[in-house]
Amino acid sequence: QSSLRLGQMLVLQRRLEDAVSVYEAARRLAASPATRHHLDGLIERARSGVIFPQYAVSQREDHLQRAADAFRAAIAEEPDNLAHYHELALTYETWGKPVEALAAYDAALEMDPDDVYALARCYNSATAQRLFHLVLPRLERAVELDPNYTYALKLLVDRRSNIGLVRGKPGRETLAMAKRLVSRSPNSADAFDAMTRYYDGRCEFDRSVALWREFLTRNPDNAKAWTFYGTALERVGDVRAAAEAYIRSQDLDPGWLDVYWRGLAIIIAAGHAETARAWIREIATRFPNHWDASLRMADAMLRLGDDAGEAVRVARRAVELAPNLEAAWRDYGWILSRADRHEEALEAYRLAWEIAERLSESGAPDALFGLGCALKAVGRHAEANEALRQVASVARDRIADDPRYPVLLGRALEWMDDLAGAERAYKRAMRAGAWWARVDLERLRERLAADSRLQGGSEDE
Repeated sequence: QSSLRLGQMLVLQRRLEDAVSVYEAARRLAASPATRHHLDGLIERARSGVIFPQYAVSQREDHLQRAADAFRAAIAEEPDNLAHYHELALTYETWGKPVEALAAYDAALEMDPDDVYALARCYNSATAQRLFHLVLPRLERAVELDPNYTYALKLLVDRRSNIGLVRGKPGRETLAMAKRLVSRSPNSADAFDAMTRYYDGRCEFDRSVALWREFLTRNPDNAKAWTFYGTALERVGDVRAAAEAYIRSQDLDPGWLDVYWRGLAIIIAAGHAETARAWIREIATRFPNHWDASLRMADAMLRLGDDAGEAVRVARRAVELAPNLEAAWRDYGWILSRADRHEEALEAYRLAWEIAERLSESGAPDALFGLGCALKAVGRHAEANEALRQVASVARDRIADDPRYPVLLGRALEWMDDLAGAERAYKRAMRAGAWWARVDLERLRERLAADSRLQGGSEDE
């Protein structure tokens, strides 16, 4: 146990070779075959270059595969040991394989439905598959079982804020949880991130900016905080300052995928093209086998005006790495659409929708919305409108459940040219806490203003 703890600490310090040495020494003392397999998995994962989900020095797929195989061998030898399932899930999560990660967490929960670690840690892999019906009850159960498990509490605040529980009595409960986190961990960027998500859900973006400024006066070298500060600045419309914050974060810690995920589009918008190209090269080194990283690189390449065919080739890697993930096919479809490859986009969205349908509890009509847009792009308007009507119907049925549904309703109505209905939906979404609907609403109002000017010009003529 001491060796496992020490090895874990060394990995988190990015001393991967030292961690391997500790695990190898422990393996020589291990009598149980299951324990030896478990240590083999830890050794291979340390050699892979990954540190933790979303963090990597470099990512080597062969070692990650060997790590997964070793943990599976440990499970075969000792199927009642939850630690083997946890490490298998963590291996897949660090690899960027949410479908496989969630399967491992679910297997642990079949062994013990009150496994606090699996209840909380499955959040990212369930969210990536849009299995939102799993997320809230599992987090609530984890916090009920262990009120001091701050990781679970942080994610619970995030989820409650994301679904609009930020006003009235539910909002006061969410705020109390966030304050508890901050009081327990006053120098944790993650704790403050939970607090600012609450304010973002209330569209009180200036408060988030102020919180991050105060935090950074006390923790000026906290890389995560600079990323979160960049996001806060982005939401108040200060693109230049947001780009500078993201660049500062990446300088402090180039191993965190989130800074690229959040910051690439913003630094391009702010004119930092060469920095963006350097970031793309960094992602390709650190996360060559992560589905989402491939899509972030492709998106940035298109924004930079690079060859569309090359961007599509990079994006294609996402669906090769995650062939059973709706989000991978859906985002790949978006890249294809932007590259004017609409027939291929149609096929990608169709595959995304098939996956979403199999996960009947996922409540993810987003792929169907993409399918409708792609059908319009290839001139199949009747089929497109039928798909968009289905999206609007699902969104109306679930409009009170989650702020993302009124956003989706607004987008479907906008594509069907019901602009007044779309405007009402976007306004409702913002009242429910969907701050991101502001972009849709501003774009729609620009369209309405342009239509009004055109109509006025026609009347004058």
